[in-house]
Amino acid sequence: MAPRLRPKGHGPPSYGGTADEFTVEINHGGFFVGFGHLRTYVDGKVSGFDHCEVDTWSTLWFEDFFEQLGYEKSDDPKVYWLLPGKELDDGLRILASDADTNAMCDVVHRVKNLILYFDHENTVGGLDWDDVVENPTASLQKVLSPIKVQPARPEDVQEVGSGGEEEKEGSDIVDSDNEVDEGDDDITAHNDEVENEYHVVTRSRARKANGSRLKVDVPLGKKL
Repeated sequence: MAPRLRPKGHGPPSYGGTADEFTVEINHGGFFVGFGHLRTYVDGKVSGFDHCEVDTWSTLWFEDFFEQLGYEKSDDPKVYWLLPGKELDDGLRILASDADTNAMCDVVHRVKNLILYFDHENTVGGLDWDDVVENPTASLQKVLSPIKVQPARPEDVQEVGSGGEEEKEGSDIVDSDNEVDEGDDDITAHNDEVENEYHVVTRSRARKANGSRLKVDVPLGKKL
C-alpha cells in the first residue's frame, strides 16, 4: 500500500503494536532560523502521510510527497528526520540515502508517528545569528537597563584648591629661620623636624582632597 496524504481535519490512524505501518508528519513550506535552543521552524505547514510501510520505505517517496504537497520537482528540498524525544537543536538528521531511511524503520515498532522537516533553502547548514531577530517565537535574554543618575547641582560641587584655612595649614614645609646654608650644627635634628612636618602637611592636604571630591545628588531609592 502506498502512503496516503491525510485529509485535513482527520487524525492519524491507529496501528497495531506489531504492524509494520507508520505515519510521517511533514513540516514544509517554512524555513529554519536560530542556533542551539533558539532554533525553530517558522512559516511552515504540517501534513501527514499515513500507512507508510517498512518494506517499501525509502528516499524515493520524497519526490512523490513533494508533488502531492504542490511543490515542483526542481525544488528538491533537504529532508530532515527529527529523532524521537529530541529537539531541533540536537535531533535533526538528514535523510539522504536508504541507510538513513532504514534507521527510521528500526524504531517503527516503538514509534508510529515520525516527524520530518523540508528545508527548502538549505538554511540548516547556513544559519546566520542575525536571523534570530526575525524569529517570532524565539526570545532573547532581557538586558538590564542602566540606572539614570542626575547631574550634580553647582551648589553641591566644591572646587579643589579653593582658598581656606586647611590649605594655608602647613603651606611652607621649611622654616625660613632655619635655612641649611647657615651651617647649623644641629642639621640632622632639623631634617627630622622637616620630615615630620612634611607628613603632617601631606595628611592635611589628603583630607582637603577627600573633602573636595565631586558630590552627586542621588534621589532616594537609587543606587549608583
